[in-house]
Amino acid sequence: MLNYTDVHKRTTNARHEVYPLQIREDQGRLYLAAFPVDKEVDSRYIRIYTLDGIRNRDIQFADEYHSESLDKAPLNPSKFSYDYAHLLKKLDYVNYFQGVIGVWRSPTVKPQTIKRYFAGWALSHIKAAPLHSSQQELEITDQVSTRHLEHPQVVGLIQWKIHRTPELAFRLGSYRDYSWAHHFGIHGPDQRLNWDFELT
Repeated sequence: MLNYTDVHKRTTNARHEVYPLQIREDQGRLYLAAFPVDKEVDSRYIRIYTLDGIRNRDIQFADEYHSESLDKAPLNPSKFSYDYAHLLKKLDYVNYFQGVIGVWRSPTVKPQTIKRYFAGWALSHIKAAPLHSSQQELEITDQVSTRHLEHPQVVGLIQWKIHRTPELAFRLGSYRDYSWAHHFGIHGPDQRLNWDFELT
């Protein structure tokens, strides 16, 4: 059981009673994947909590919190007991994060085919450090004159089968104007996609 406030402040120190599934890491931040105690067993209900969003980092055993009411019904097994391996199997948890960049995905949407152009240093980086195991190079073209970059660049078309998530947008945004959506075509958008900004 944990008291949790999400980053969007939609809840304030709400108590969540969950079965813990796994601790996951992304971009240096730790997350708890968990399943609500009171839900039917369906992967739609898997929830992800940031560990730093747990109030006072306080996680309690639900049995202990409810010990008084449990003592009154000693012959009934606790609803907070669960078979970890059986729950993971019923949730098909081993496949839940397939196609996920980061830690979150829409529980009801399947991975999608996403195509994107990369130029110059960004192409070199995405080839050296693939974003996902489904990554494929569809096309590499030398010395392409783009509409929004100053000099001709090597441009490549990259494809994945992944979920569209905020984490994916964040990762792709780090390539700035050197990456653009497939619908713009190989010559890119008519104008730069991102603002320049000062570091100091």
